[in-house]
Amino acid sequence: MSSLRATQPRATQSSPTHSSEEELLDHYPEFSRLLIARLNQLIPLQNQARANLDEQVMTSPGDDADISVMDTSADYFLRLANDNQQEILAVREGLERIQKKTYGICDSCENPIAIERLRRLPTARLCIECQTAAERSTAVAFPGARPKL
Repeated sequence: MSSLRATQPRATQSSPTHSSEEELLDHYPEFSRLLIARLNQLIPLQNQARANLDEQVMTSPGDDADISVMDTSADYFLRLANDNQQEILAVREGLERIQKKTYGICDSCENPIAIERLRRLPTARLCIECQTAAERSTAVAFPGARPKL
């Protein structure tokens, strides 16, 4: 397929870890629906997290204990808002990649990503092999670090 990247050899048959390019294109409407549905879930969560953060910041503390609780709550809602924002960006990038017909191609090895992996994690940018390798290298370089999917 000329619209998908063709710089490295690709899996030509479907397997548990890789899909064919034709299969990916056939499933683009399904993936679009999944990504849009997730975006519709995330936007209200993001708005609520921001509202909670605003409430925490605008509330006047009573004493030192209240300040500590408010700081902890504000940190929690800030992290939640940031996490939601990162996922919203990943979903939007997925939708853009569908339009460009590059969705479902591993950013690392450029092989097609398995259909089942994309169904379970529509924002995946790495095939399972490359994701596993990335997690292993993160675990070696930063023991105890949590890998990003």
